[in-house]
Amino acid sequence: MKKLLVALVAGAFATAGLAQSAAPPADAKAATTKSKQDQVIGTTTDKGYTQRAADQAAQAQGSGASAKEARRAASRANVQSTTADKGYTQRAADESAKAAEAKKKEQDKVAK
Repeated sequence: MKKLLVALVAGAFATAGLAQSAAPPADAKAATTKSKQDQVIGTTTDKGYTQRAADQAAQAQGSGASAKEARRAASRANVQSTTADKGYTQRAADESAKAAEAKKKEQDKVAK
């Protein structure tokens, strides 16, 4: 019984020892780290809408209180160009309102 127990314990240690993998070489780890850094840089290159709008407003006419109105005008123009398209939902609502108005006019004609 003791021999079986010793054999099982030894087998468990051997299995655990084999299951552990060797550490990757330093060059492979450095290459992986470099590729991850490149991914982060690539992802964060685009500033996004808010930052681009802020940059455009700042470039409008300098900075400070004297250029306040120029920045506001640039900001208004930026918002107008961004929101020019109403989007699917608003277009659908407009069409629905037109259809309801046409239906009401038709019902009024029939009622007369």
